Amino acid sequence: MTLAFRSAETCPYVRALLADQGIAEGTVDLAIDARDEMLSFLVGSHGGDRERALFTYFRTGLSIADSMTQILRWRFGGLGRLGVLDFASGYGRVTRFLLRELPAERFWVSDIYEGGVRFQEERFGVHGIVSAVRPEDFVCPERFDAI
Repeated sequence: MTLAFRSAETCPYVRALLADQGIAEGTVDLAIDARDEMLSFLVGSHGGDRERALFTYFRTGLSIADSMTQILRWRFGGLGRLGVLDFASGYGRVTRFLLRELPAERFWVSDIYEGGVRFQEERFGVHGIVSAVRPEDFVCPERFDAI
């Protein structure tokens, strides 16, 4: 698996973001698959500035995860027993942060990109379901508390 960013790699912007949010180094898997289109898009939109793109990648993933966690707590109370599906999960920009609150064995990811699903299964230990381009072709025997 080729990585665009390794967990052990240093980036001052990312380090500052995690410290500001009270996330200890090494507690979140920060590896990014080289095929992750979101990172590629962000590098382009930041004029090729990889460090700013990494900061934005992780900041937006963390923000989305925090919003989802707040909604799930509001709706369900505790999170430990929920079965959650992150639909259109890509390569795990949000998943990596949701796993701070939700156990991997109760977490599923789905995307049309099989590589994204497999990356998250291998890196994060979640369950994966490859989706379909057309919603009506998506078949999933599992049931979830939240999608």
